Amino acid sequence: MKLQRIPTLTTRRVMKTMALNSYEFVCARLLDPGKWDTDFLQGDDILWINFKGIYELYQLDALDVSIMSCRILMEIQRARRRGVFDTRFIDPRKVNVAMLDQYPQATEDNLVHLLKAQHYKTFILLPYNTEFHWVLLLFDLSACTVNVYDSMDKKESTFDKVFELIDRAWYRFHHLVRGNWREILRRKFKFPCAKQKQGTNLYGYYVCEYCHCLADQIITTRELDFIRMRDNLTTHKEFIAAVQEQLMGFINEQILDPKGEFYYDGNTIHRSLTSELATTTTSKS
Repeated sequence: MKLQRIPTLTTRRVMKTMALNSYEFVCARLLDPGKWDTDFLQGDDILWINFKGIYELYQLDALDVSIMSCRILMEIQRARRRGVFDTRFIDPRKVNVAMLDQYPQATEDNLVHLLKAQHYKTFILLPYNTEFHWVLLLFDLSACTVNVYDSMDKKESTFDKVFELIDRAWYRFHHLVRGNWREILRRKFKFPCAKQKQGTNLYGYYVCEYCHCLADQIITTRELDFIRMRDNLTTHKEFIAAVQEQLMGFINEQILDPKGEFYYDGNTIHRSLTSELATTTTSKS
């Protein structure tokens, strides 16, 4: 079930640009390992966003993993511009159920690498896809806890596979990096946050909003036991449309526009094996 689509100027502009240029993919260029490497692993690289994923966003349908990666890029940029340095984000292409099934060891190695690279941070946010469902995992390193923010409050056993991965990665990490770490990360579920209506497939939009709101709460109050939704978005329909508009605006201004930070002009960029593996995933909510 989808919401009724009411195209805005920005969404129409993005779709028109792609149609006029017969784009099958849009590419976002990731540069400067000093800024992006600890989130996206590979340093200089390309994020491939297929037309189908953007069209589904336009239609307010389920979000593709590449669109979720766009959202993480957007939040990284936003955090950097606001001078937020204790919070990091993990690209959902790197850790999801498809990667776990196809490349379990590489996925574990990726997570260990990310934890090592970001161990001096306080919070790490990871949108995670499992069983065609998106949730937000928040690693609170100071408390050695993982919070699971879920718009459907699925059974805890739904996340057994990812927590088996997290436990293995954490075991390796806390033996590699000195610190006041617990041997096992605690897990917390069923947080008060906006819940999804039955019969919809809009999980990804909720996770986008959770990321946005938690990033604000970390800066202001550090209260993580519930998510404060934006005051000006009072209905389910309003905040779904707001997420769509933000994503379309980011794609239009930062990726399609030659002046955008992530605009890609077609020049070749070296692609690492990790990146090649990651782009084979097709996870969706």
